Amino acid sequence: MYKKTAKISKPVTVVIPTHNSGKYLKDTLQSLFHQTVGFSEMIIIDDNSQDNTWSIILKYSKQYKGLVKAVRLDKNYGVSYARNLGIKLAGNGWILFMDHDDIAEKNLL
Repeated sequence: MYKKTAKISKPVTVVIPTHNSGKYLKDTLQSLFHQTVGFSEMIIIDDNSQDNTWSIILKYSKQYKGLVKAVRLDKNYGVSYARNLGIKLAGNGWILFMDHDDIAEKNLL
């Protein structure tokens, strides 16, 4: 469970570009929600996946409403486009980029 009431939280936006990431995305997200220090927002950008990636993203955006923002692109633009869109949507000056198959150590932030 994400520690919304952590003693320390940082004004960090986590940006995760995804494409056909259903196999790995849950583990990536869980590693971020188990951080010892919290983040203030997460933006997950689905680059028009053809697997179950979007349903996983929707599940987390509903579970962590207000914390996780879900964006789905209408076609595959590529990872650089998705990252740049994440920068534009970020509400913080600090951005942590994660790939859909990264696992964060619990003290990353």
